[in-house]
Amino acid sequence: MKYYDPLYGQIEFDSIVAEILDRCWEVRRLKDVGLMNFRSIGMLPLTQCSRLEHGLGTAYLAQRYAHRHGFDRMRRRTLIATALLHDINCAPFGHSVEWALIASGRSESHEAAAVWMTEPRGTAAQAGRPVFLDSKGFEPADFDLDVELFRNLHDGRPGFAQLTGDYMDLDNIDNVFRMARALGFEDAQRERVIRLTDGLSMGRDDTCFTVDESVVQDIIVWHRLRHEVYREFIYDKEYLSFECQLFEFVRHLVQRIEDSREIEGLVGFPDDVLLWQYFTTPEFVDIRPLIRRLIACDAYKCLYVGRVENATLCKALPSAAESDRLQEQFLAEALRSGGELSDGVLLRWLRSIEPGGAGVPPPLHIHVTTDKRKTARQIRLFVRDSSEVTRPLVLGDDAYFVVVGLFTETALDRREMRIVEGWFTRAVNQWASSEVELMYFGGGEAPQLQLPI
Repeated sequence: MKYYDPLYGQIEFDSIVAEILDRCWEVRRLKDVGLMNFRSIGMLPLTQCSRLEHGLGTAYLAQRYAHRHGFDRMRRRTLIATALLHDINCAPFGHSVEWALIASGRSESHEAAAVWMTEPRGTAAQAGRPVFLDSKGFEPADFDLDVELFRNLHDGRPGFAQLTGDYMDLDNIDNVFRMARALGFEDAQRERVIRLTDGLSMGRDDTCFTVDESVVQDIIVWHRLRHEVYREFIYDKEYLSFECQLFEFVRHLVQRIEDSREIEGLVGFPDDVLLWQYFTTPEFVDIRPLIRRLIACDAYKCLYVGRVENATLCKALPSAAESDRLQEQFLAEALRSGGELSDGVLLRWLRSIEPGGAGVPPPLHIHVTTDKRKTARQIRLFVRDSSEVTRPLVLGDDAYFVVVGLFTETALDRREMRIVEGWFTRAVNQWASSEVELMYFGGGEAPQLQLPI
């Protein structure tokens, strides 16, 4: 199969890629599922990249890795297939819908659905997925693959962490360089990715790669790019607003949909189909303005973005209980300090608050997300020199940040912005038991993040 990749150029794929694409429509769905968790006009090239493009890119790196290490036919095909399929269960808009379902209490983990790749539950139609009726669940044995190897690679077990590892893997190598290229980073070059991939190896019981000494500089560049590209969008106002709107959209759905099969089926939609499905459904007419915003990339106005380093809280998210606790803290702070208002939007908003009401009422919106080892992650590797001597290499440190955003649908004057900033800062400080770091306020620019590399 011939394929042209935006990052790697023209590729000749192993036959297993065409076989899976021809027979598994679930994989083709990924052409309409974005690699990112959001849509953005300002970052259009980044948010137009699809999960299928990324899956094919990862499969190409896996193919190079297999040839480099002399894998036999079955082992080579299994590694390539696992790479191609690694995102097959990805919900619309990256992981945002999955996180929103977890936060709503209707899903335990965004990884839970992945077992159907190795333990199929029947056809797509029987599982409630809105795809072609003749689409069967993927079974490795149907494609003459090594089922045990497939499972080991999928789970990232010791010696099989080439695709799913705690430190660096082929999935994240492609992911980082693909995102960096879309954002215009000059170091996101094909030659660097190929050189890096060809310099990787993994022993039988290893949980991280061994790299040739000649590619250490490429690893350092990858690590730096990883932090920079995640920083670009995790703290971006458009991203946080879009994810906030998605969470609100999903919350409306799960409050109304009683059939668990329909909730389960949400993760099988392509991005746009999910939005249009409910935009055109009469029962959901009251949330059409919200869905219209999502379709049109019409962001809420950002009032505030902050972050708190708190590993315990970060690992607990997404959590409906924690989100509710922050909103309650914010409302309590606003009601306690509301006497400083004499008129304006905020005063009218305060008067709209109902005792015992659910959440923060419009036009204000709160969103909680995480920067969980994204802009700061420790990478462990082994470096092999020309004498075949290996030494450990550790890059960076892990950091767990909670990211909070406050948005509005209507304009506030400068004084109101300052007042609401004070309310929100004090609420976050109380909620997280730590001082919040201000990243963005009102019309000002966020301070430059200083990230250790």
